Amino acid sequence: MNSAGNRSYAILLGSLFKGGSRYLEVGALLLALCVTIFQYRPYSGIKHDSVLYLGQIFQSLWPDVLGEDLFFEFGSQSQYTLFPVVFAPVVEYFGAENAFMYLVLVGRFLFFLASAFLIWKVFPTKLRWLSIFSLSAFPATYGGYSIFSYAEPFFTARTLAEPFALFALFFVLKNRIGLALVCSLVGLMLHPLQVISMGVVCWAYLISGDRRWLHVLWLIPLSILLICQFTSYRDTLFNVYDPEWYSWIIEPNRHVFLTEWRLSDWAYLVTDLFLVSLLYLYSTKVLRRLAISVLLAAAFGFFFSFIFADLLQMVLPAGLQLWRVHWVLHWVAMTSIPWLLFQLYRVRGEWNISLLIALLIVVAGVNHGGLSVPPWIVFILIPLFFLWKREEGKVSPLMTKILFWSLVLALLASCVRYIVFSILIFGDGGYSLEQYRIDSIILAHPVVTFCLIGAISVLWNKGGPLTKRGILILISSSLLYSVYMWDSRSTWTKTLEGSQYVEGVFDVRLPVGSQVYWHEDLLAPWLILKAPSYFTYQQNSGLLFNRGTAAEANFRQKLTAPLFFQKEICQIMNALNGEQDSCSPDPELIVELCEKAKGSLGHVVLEDKIELPISGNWTFSGGSKRSSEVSYYLYACADVLGFAKAGF
Repeated sequence: MNSAGNRSYAILLGSLFKGGSRYLEVGALLLALCVTIFQYRPYSGIKHDSVLYLGQIFQSLWPDVLGEDLFFEFGSQSQYTLFPVVFAPVVEYFGAENAFMYLVLVGRFLFFLASAFLIWKVFPTKLRWLSIFSLSAFPATYGGYSIFSYAEPFFTARTLAEPFALFALFFVLKNRIGLALVCSLVGLMLHPLQVISMGVVCWAYLISGDRRWLHVLWLIPLSILLICQFTSYRDTLFNVYDPEWYSWIIEPNRHVFLTEWRLSDWAYLVTDLFLVSLLYLYSTKVLRRLAISVLLAAAFGFFFSFIFADLLQMVLPAGLQLWRVHWVLHWVAMTSIPWLLFQLYRVRGEWNISLLIALLIVVAGVNHGGLSVPPWIVFILIPLFFLWKREEGKVSPLMTKILFWSLVLALLASCVRYIVFSILIFGDGGYSLEQYRIDSIILAHPVVTFCLIGAISVLWNKGGPLTKRGILILISSSLLYSVYMWDSRSTWTKTLEGSQYVEGVFDVRLPVGSQVYWHEDLLAPWLILKAPSYFTYQQNSGLLFNRGTAAEANFRQKLTAPLFFQKEICQIMNALNGEQDSCSPDPELIVELCEKAKGSLGHVVLEDKIELPISGNWTFSGGSKRSSEVSYYLYACADVLGFAKAGF
């Protein structure tokens, strides 16, 4: 490398905010990190799996009330975790709304603290801050169908299990096996699946240093023997999905079976494998050992899932979901991006084609929902990267220059495309930050992120005291904005979560255990009415583990399908007519639903006023329709059937 390249590389590897007192630098960096954590990962409320975990807490508090809920009636995942027992008192004291919001903050703090410990352990001193910025800024999505992510914007058992898993890996790297086991045990009690996948990584790391750790394999047959001898699970240990059961679970659980993954899902996985493979090729010592350990663990986890879940269709391996090792693989890939890009820069001491190809792979292969570059393009770019490394010296200077600027234009075009599509989506949502956090979305693009960090770094390093004060004011103002905007719940979500202790929402008291069909909402019956939910698609999460749940869910899904279909049609018609009540479901559908439920369904809640007896209504401002005033109507099946029998 020439002397100019050495000087350039030294500048790039310098502290992000080098210059001035060390305390000022660290303070600015911490403030900037807080901005990325709050701005890039806003709180979405009790959404997604958070609803299911709150339901587990409610079920532990009110077993007589929710015992017949579809999600719990035949057994649920709560029997494999202490999560409901641990957090039930917290929710009971603070309420679900406050407890879950503040527990997300606790989990977020622990996650980035554990990540910092790991990053400080494995990455060079001058790149540590960039690595943690990369982790906080880039999308955290992993697995199939973009369902899961680490450091999620809502509270689940994973929120706290993941930090303990990262701490366990840190202590393994420090050879503090006892502390690693303690952290693993705490994480296992909260969310076994996340910690088991990390356990595979830790085991691979230990084997890479001492082959005697292979003897851990003896625990597998020993565990099977103990389970068969002393527990009731011996009859289900080797269960296989029968064709009917499998047909029930496959649609809502496509993310569990690798053969059902989309091409884009594999593109994201291949990108992570590519980045961690480069990390292995270019690194040394503990970083190289960690990279190969993660790659081996990923190979084992995906191979195990493919053989036992996809091919043999065994119940227990499908439930273990060892492909979740992808979350660790993705974590390592995201933290390694700055290090890898600087290694590629270091080769020439300037921007070069290998660096640009790698950056374009990151842009395409990091999950932005397809808004930037089509993810499948990584299947072309990755071979091109290795081909260029081999054939670089054989290409003419003119072709090299053409390829260089083509890649630059491709990066800029991807950024422009991403911003334009984001603005269009923002417009579809009425230009409301409540509906679409465009500020967070645009900042998450790698080109935008790198340019922003680079610009601030250059200004800090080159500027005088006045410039530094200006940057600190900018960062502090951004932090105030990001903290203020962090709670990104919609009006409906805030109203729903704030109604837990509101008495008589519908001015009626439901019988204990009376099941409620609240269209497309699982949280509302549990939180507002303190009642079991008859059916929502979200309750299909338990189908993998129990055939009884799968059979009953299939029956109820078919029963509610006509109503669901009419609601979809009415939403389209209302949108076309520009009115919210120009179309509503037929009363006969509600009557039919109540009849075929055979007494198991007590009430139906809809946003539609239908020509049937109304047991109560609830009106408030804002809601799923985003109109100024929204009403929900409660229909009692006993009244509906009586009215139908009288001839409408």
